[in-house]
Amino acid sequence: MTDDRLQERLSRAADSGRAEAELAAWPIVRGAFKAERPSRRPRAHARAAVAFASVIVAALIALAAAGSPTALARWLHEQISGKPGVKHSAPALTHLPSGGRLLVAARSGVWVVEPDGSRRLLRGYAGAAWSPRGLYLAAWRGHQLIAAEPNGRVHWSLARAGVVAAADWSPDGYRIAYLSGRSLRVVAGDGTGDAQLRAHVARVAPVWRPRAPHLLLLAPRSREIELLASDVRAPAWRQTLSYRVRSFAWSRDGKVVAVAGSSRVTILDGATGRIRTFLDAPRGFHVGAIAFANRGLQLALALESPTGQTRVAEVDPLLRRAHLRQIFAGIGAFTGLAWSPGDRWLLVEWPAADQWLFLRASRASGIRAVSDIAGQFDPRARPAEFPRIGGWCCG
Repeated sequence: MTDDRLQERLSRAADSGRAEAELAAWPIVRGAFKAERPSRRPRAHARAAVAFASVIVAALIALAAAGSPTALARWLHEQISGKPGVKHSAPALTHLPSGGRLLVAARSGVWVVEPDGSRRLLRGYAGAAWSPRGLYLAAWRGHQLIAAEPNGRVHWSLARAGVVAAADWSPDGYRIAYLSGRSLRVVAGDGTGDAQLRAHVARVAPVWRPRAPHLLLLAPRSREIELLASDVRAPAWRQTLSYRVRSFAWSRDGKVVAVAGSSRVTILDGATGRIRTFLDAPRGFHVGAIAFANRGLQLALALESPTGQTRVAEVDPLLRRAHLRQIFAGIGAFTGLAWSPGDRWLLVEWPAADQWLFLRASRASGIRAVSDIAGQFDPRARPAEFPRIGGWCCG
């Protein structure tokens, strides 16, 4: 590759996360150096080759150090320095793009983040989930499930023998499904009628089907999923997969559901459970997190590799030739994804960089990074613990 060609790729790549174009130059440069096999060249030639390589590496490091907006410069700097993160990030969370409110689970409790960046700590909770319109929270701690307002006012609580680990509020607000130890239970939104649906299930968070009356998706066993009509306790359909289920994500219209395993995402028909298609992670990568947009069928995926390289990609899984479009790449796992209420932004958890990334969902350029996330949500701890996103609701 010529210097002009490399410069063209660097200048063409914007700070938009379009890493497929931005990172394409690096394998070519790396391959060129690998092709130089040891030989008995004159010392002068060897010194010249080393000097040439040093100039290229120094130039690339300088690009990153100078705050170049390209993901290639960031990626090369991270490879050399071992410090992932977007440069020139905001030092504090001052607002949420596109509005709405965030739930953030930290060691000290659950935080409710307002559109202007202000936040309230509901101390002592391990996690929480929004009600359909964001008027209430289903929160949990230890053996308790609690329904509360975002200002912390508790409406009811119940205690069960098993530790509560996850909860999901039905689309109409009349049911809450939750895991208690190894069992799956459901309770009415007003705290009455608590009952066990299954005595033993896999530890995968249950998810209600959108726009459907009390149809709950669960994992009875590690390689099996079931859509259950909770009011009559009868399965609508079951499906067995070839891999261990890690998580579910419904499209917002309830027409399809994505079921993530280690290296594959299966897209199922929401009404019948029939397999529609498969999405396989690129070679050397596995699936870390998935999230459907609030409108349409755009699915975001966080992809990880054992080498530490990670990617964020998006895809419409029902397109005839569905292709993962890479929108950002970095070093260190991306552990969570959340779409803004209007789907203009995708929020990405990046613990290795201690950052949140707000990625513009369109093809237009746009990345906003916020640093010191652990310190902002776990201020009294040393070291601070990186928080988990519980949901971005209701703009």
